[in-house]
Amino acid sequence: MAKTNVGIVTLQESVKFDDVSFYGERQCYKYFVKDSNTDVNVRFAQFSGISSLTFNPREIPKKFDDAVYRKAEFGNAALVISPRDRQANATTTGLYYLCVFSHMTATYSVQIIETPVSQPFHYLEDGWDEAGEVQAKSTAVYVYKVPPLDFKGEDISIEF
Repeated sequence: MAKTNVGIVTLQESVKFDDVSFYGERQCYKYFVKDSNTDVNVRFAQFSGISSLTFNPREIPKKFDDAVYRKAEFGNAALVISPRDRQANATTTGLYYLCVFSHMTATYSVQIIETPVSQPFHYLEDGWDEAGEVQAKSTAVYVYKVPPLDFKGEDISIEF
């Protein structure tokens, strides 16, 4: 894995981006939210190190606490930002910055997916954490396609 040094990278929807961030560094990426009626799913898979992430409209936060949406958990993380959440900040569409704040050198992958609020299910993918909520007296459906299992006795595990 090589360090990104081409300015601020623009992330594309559903495309995984691998990077490294060094101790004390803030590594940021641009993303343009296209649809005001989608949930924005920010996925973060950390392979080494310790870092936290933010997702902020219009400008890069100077500090972690300055960001509108943030995740201080160390390790893998998932942020789901609904249209209602974005409307509260008057930014349902437009430019957002995803920033990784490294507390020690970290290697990771990031991915952003926009899913229609009306979509009746969520896809689960290998290597990514999922986050969501279920309203009272309602159901959430998750879909996972089992990959081919090559060995006798091989199994999968899904934990909630």
